[in-house]
Amino acid sequence: MTRISQLMTALLTLALPLPAEAQDTNPGLSILPESTLIVRPQAELIVRPEILRDLRLSATQIEQFLRAHPELDKEAKPLPDGRIVLPPELTEGARYGFEKRMAIAGHGQAFDIEGRPVEISRGEAAKLLSEIQEVALLERRAGKPRELPDMDRLLRMTKMLDELRGIRDLDDTNRLYAQYLTIRAEAQMLEDERRSALIWRAEFLSRLLFPEQQIEAVLRPEILEVKFQLAEWVIASLSQTDYMRSCGADDVPVPPDFSTNSSKWTFQGNLASTLIVQGQTAAVYTYASPSVRGSCIALPRGSGGPSNVAGVICQSAETGKACFWDNLEKGTGDIIPFGNNAVIKIREMQDATELSQNCTSCHRGNNVFNISPDDPTWCRLLRGGKPGAKCSTLSGPNAANFTTEVDPGVLPLSVPGTNPPVLHSRYTPLSGAPARPGWVNNTGPGCGSACHLGPNAPFAPPLMPPACGANCN
Repeated sequence: MTRISQLMTALLTLALPLPAEAQDTNPGLSILPESTLIVRPQAELIVRPEILRDLRLSATQIEQFLRAHPELDKEAKPLPDGRIVLPPELTEGARYGFEKRMAIAGHGQAFDIEGRPVEISRGEAAKLLSEIQEVALLERRAGKPRELPDMDRLLRMTKMLDELRGIRDLDDTNRLYAQYLTIRAEAQMLEDERRSALIWRAEFLSRLLFPEQQIEAVLRPEILEVKFQLAEWVIASLSQTDYMRSCGADDVPVPPDFSTNSSKWTFQGNLASTLIVQGQTAAVYTYASPSVRGSCIALPRGSGGPSNVAGVICQSAETGKACFWDNLEKGTGDIIPFGNNAVIKIREMQDATELSQNCTSCHRGNNVFNISPDDPTWCRLLRGGKPGAKCSTLSGPNAANFTTEVDPGVLPLSVPGTNPPVLHSRYTPLSGAPARPGWVNNTGPGCGSACHLGPNAPFAPPLMPPACGANCN
C-alpha cells in the first residue's frame, strides 16, 4: 500500500465510528502510545466523487507537510528486512529490559527497540511481567504519587496483593495474575506517561499468559475480589468531572454517587426544624472519606420526586475548601429524582461552576454548614460525642474522619469587637478557576467570641446554636 493510500484509508476509517469490539478489553488490541495510529480494515463505502476528490487533496496536503517536517512524522515505517523504524520518542530514554524488548505493540505483535518483530514465549512473558511489577513499585516509591480520590483503598489493594503473592502454596497462574494486578494498581499512582508505558506492556503480556475465558475460574477468591475492587476504583476515578478532580486536589472529600439506600451514605436523621422549604422533610445523610478529614453532607427534601431538591456539600478540614452540588442535571437543569432508591450520579449533577444560584449567599462563616438550626440531628454532625456537648455520636463508616470544623489557622479572621482578638478559621468556596464573581465567604459581626463568624446573609437564618456561646467548642 502506498503512503497516499495509507493516508486515504486513515481519513476514511477515522470518519467512521469504531465498532463495539474495538475496545481496550479486546484480546486483539493493545493500548498503544499516543503517537501510533490504529487504522481498522477499510469498510465497503460508496463515496461521492466530490468527497473522494477532497480526501485526495487532504491526503496530498498531509503528505507534503510531512515531507517538509519529517520530525513530526510519527509513523512506524516498514523496512525491507521486516523491521520498522520507530519514532525517536519511543526509543529515547529506554532503561529497562522490558522497555527494550517491547518498544511498541499492535494487533498482537510486539517490536523491540531495534524495530524487529518479537515472539514472546510464556516463560519470557512471566519474566517480563515480574520485571514490570518490580519497576512499578520502585517508581511509585521513588516519585511523588498523583493526587487520587480514595488513595487509601488503592494502597490497601496493593498491600493485599503483596501478601497474596507471598502465600507459599500459590500456583504460578495466581502468582502471575497477582503481579499483573499489582502493576495495574501501582501504575495508577504514577504520572500519565509512565502509567501508560507500564500498563500497556502488562496487558499485552497478560493476553499471552492468561486465557481470558478461563482465568476467573482458576483464580483464588481473594485475588478475584481484588480484581473486581480495582476495576471499580478505576471506573470511579475515570468518571470524575474536572470540578470533582479540582475538589480532590484541594483535599476536599469527593462524594460517591448518592442514593438513600447506599452503603456509602449514612442516614443520620431528619431535621426537626424546617429548613427553607416549608412542609418538606429535610433528611440528613453523611459520607466520611476513609482517607480525607472533612465531611460530605447531603440534604434531600421530600419524597424524592421530580420537584424535590437534594444538595450535596463537602468540606475539607485541612484546607477549609468546600464544594457544592445540586440535583439539577447538567445541560438541561432538570431536577434529578432520587425517590424509590434511585441513584444520583455526582458527575451528572450541576456543580458550583455552573449553578445559577450563588450558594455563598447563605453559606458563610467558619464552615460551610454554619447556617442551620441546632436541632438534635444537626447537633450530632457538628459536635457529636464531644465532652459537654450532649450530642449523640455520629454513626457510619469512617466516622473518625468526619468533622464539619476547619482546622485552626486556616484563613484566620479576627472576630470584630474582641480584645485581645479572637481568631476563627473560615472556609473557602470552590467555584472553578478562575473563581466565579460573588462566590466568596463574606463574614459579619457574628455572635461574640465563643461561637462562629456571622453569616452576613441577605436573610436572617437562625444562628447556631440558639444560645450563642453554649456548647460551641
